[in-house]
Amino acid sequence: MWGNLTAQANILTSVKVGNLWGSRTTKSALLALAIVELLLQSILNKNMADLSIALANRQALADIKRRYDTGHITQQEAKELAQPIINRVNKRAAEVARKYGKSKYIVLDFVSSMRNSYH
Repeated sequence: MWGNLTAQANILTSVKVGNLWGSRTTKSALLALAIVELLLQSILNKNMADLSIALANRQALADIKRRYDTGHITQQEAKELAQPIINRVNKRAAEVARKYGKSKYIVLDFVSSMRNSYH
């Protein structure tokens, strides 16, 4: 991971520094700034990926709720379709609770997921 980031940072600093500034300290400082910039971008990309997964889960539950409310599927079919999504959401909730030192988290079940509003 660090090798790839360092290579990208070297490219960035060579573009930023060019031949204008020949000082080693300037290059080192820019290299450090570029590494920090790349790390922040990778963290942001990971957070965006988490958000897109959450959005996909929410949309899938909304679709199941819509089909259940309109009578296209039965309660049992809706429960079977929603259960894998609910399990993923509960697993992620447990991970987040553990990360932030919380002993309890709200467990999502089928009934509450069908009562929720997904606007």
